[in-house]
Amino acid sequence: MVLRDGILNQIRSELTRVGREYDGDYVVDIAPTAALPKIDQLDDLESRLKREEAGFTEVIDFCLKR
Repeated sequence: MVLRDGILNQIRSELTRVGREYDGDYVVDIAPTAALPKIDQLDDLESRLKREEAGFTEVIDFCLKR
């Protein structure tokens, strides 16, 4: 858990730093969740990505709905 939280904090810091180059008030908040996606959902998204039927926005939406 400590390792996971450290990784999430580092990702948050880096994304916030990059975003602030475009908007000084930009902040990213990343928090862990207990709601994990089902394997078949991940497999479906992976196969659609390989076939180029899913875009970046859909992947981000999928991740943020968790």
